[in-house]
Amino acid sequence: MNKTRIFLIVATCLWVLAGFAGVVPAMFSAMMFDAPGPSENPATLTLFWSTFTFPLVCLVAVALGWILHLRGKQLPAVLAALAPLLSIAIGTLALLYLIVFNDGRFGN
Repeated sequence: MNKTRIFLIVATCLWVLAGFAGVVPAMFSAMMFDAPGPSENPATLTLFWSTFTFPLVCLVAVALGWILHLRGKQLPAVLAALAPLLSIAIGTLALLYLIVFNDGRFGN
């Protein structure tokens, strides 16, 4: 078994579990907009979209990684499988911004 296939097997297990775990936060991410003002805050919108789309990003990353691997494109397959890390990083940075510069509030 080659290294890319092993990597994709591990990534598939990890992202399927993470995608299922991310469904509940995705469902409740709309609650960020309960108070007045969050819909104008770019950091809140970024955090919302990062949380809301995370399960879909996990699903697409796994499927695209395997499709690219089967077509013989090893490096693009690995990069596609790493896509959920970008979603996690963007959401984390948006949350840190809200904590540091907005005192943890979603509004302005």
